[in-house]
Amino acid sequence: MLRRVAAAVATMAVAVFGVAALALAGGTGGQRFQSQVTINFTESKSFFGFHGKVKSERERCERRRRVAVWWKRAGPDSFIGSDKTDERGKWVVNLELVAVNQTYYAKAKGKEIPAGTCKRARSEDFFLDAGD
Repeated sequence: MLRRVAAAVATMAVAVFGVAALALAGGTGGQRFQSQVTINFTESKSFFGFHGKVKSERERCERRRRVAVWWKRAGPDSFIGSDKTDERGKWVVNLELVAVNQTYYAKAKGKEIPAGTCKRARSEDFFLDAGD
């Protein structure tokens, strides 16, 4: 009986210290920072594709974020491509072909930083008109 109590106390102590260590490391319980992601389309002689920027109150939330472009469909949406943002939060997805008169959007993954968590973000829908 005494062994069971000792084992239970030891298990609880490990769990408490583990949660405390995660909180100190910023993995849980840290601040959560809002993010926004924009999406645009450019067609020129030197570039054909989507581009945009991740914006946040924290610079660290803008840098090196994975951004994915999705084609909005009746069923599951289709993945188009992805990029990591540069030091200024800018991203680019080059394309060879794209469907016009369709809706696209960008999603930025969440990211852990020492101060807390950069929240994931989704752009507004972007309708690519045949005239764009």
